[in-house]
Amino acid sequence: MRPILYLLPAVLAFATIVWARPAHAQVELVEANPPDGATLELPGKINLCFSQEIGGDFVLAYRLPDGQEASLSTSFDPNGRCLDIEPRLSAGATGGVHTLDWRVNSVAGDEQGSGTLSYNVGEEGVPLSLPSPTALPTLPPGTPGAEPPAGTATPTETLTPTPSPEGTATATPAGGEDKDDGGPDILKIALLTTAVAGAAAVIGTLGYLFRRKIGFDLHRPPEGGEEDRGHD
Repeated sequence: MRPILYLLPAVLAFATIVWARPAHAQVELVEANPPDGATLELPGKINLCFSQEIGGDFVLAYRLPDGQEASLSTSFDPNGRCLDIEPRLSAGATGGVHTLDWRVNSVAGDEQGSGTLSYNVGEEGVPLSLPSPTALPTLPPGTPGAEPPAGTATPTETLTPTPSPEGTATATPAGGEDKDDGGPDILKIALLTTAVAGAAAVIGTLGYLFRRKIGFDLHRPPEGGEEDRGHD
């Protein structure tokens, strides 16, 4: 009988260890934000923290009232014990009871935990007013980088400065030659026309005087001609 009494404490201690091990091996959810049963206008980021560091082989499922599952984006906190979850709902998602099923494993992989969170989102059966994608701001006309108004011609000719003899810059179309406005040619033509007209006037005057001189000499009657004719 005595050997049995000696072994009884050891058997009780072993049974206590075996019985208590599953309780300590369970990965427990120690914090949830928003908490289970919260009422929300729209589902946002959900933060879950566990009793020990968890591994990457977790399973999450966010279910809508109609049984459909929403896609999720997840990220770990630096301590490895907390997990950020963000549901991404599509258009047409309705309000009601939304549930989040979770199952996680410890880093060692020999311990796990699971559970379900429920949220009352919006009104039962009413489509949720999801935020629309943020539109890029429109720059006012004239601002660098702004699109020109519709129907506005876009300038394509670029002017480059060309130094003039006086040292001032003159805008000249890029890739082209200076355009002659015809000023010097008109001046030359005017001077030439004036010179020709002057020369013609001088020649005409000289010719007139010359003809007049010759004409008077040819038609002048000879001296004494009338007297000779009377005597005849």
